[in-house]
Amino acid sequence: MRRGSWNTAVRRQISDLGHLESWLGDDHNLVVLRTHIDNGHGVNRQPTSATRVTQLANRRQHDLRRRALALATSVFDDSPKKFAKRFQQL
Repeated sequence: MRRGSWNTAVRRQISDLGHLESWLGDDHNLVVLRTHIDNGHGVNRQPTSATRVTQLANRRQHDLRRRALALATSVFDDSPKKFAKRFQQL
């Protein structure tokens, strides 16, 4: 395989892993935010706003998890042995 193909494949995988890291990190941050809201911190005056933020967080988490699962399925589809073999071929 040509060097350019190897670089493209490795860059693609690094990019995919970067997206996964970002999406899963954002999901975690929303879990922390929702926990904070659910525990009543800082929302005593505006329960309607807290409900709206929770709804938006739920929607965003659903989207992040859907995207992360789809990408992770393709990134981690190979067994470790198959991944190592493919990497050697690159």
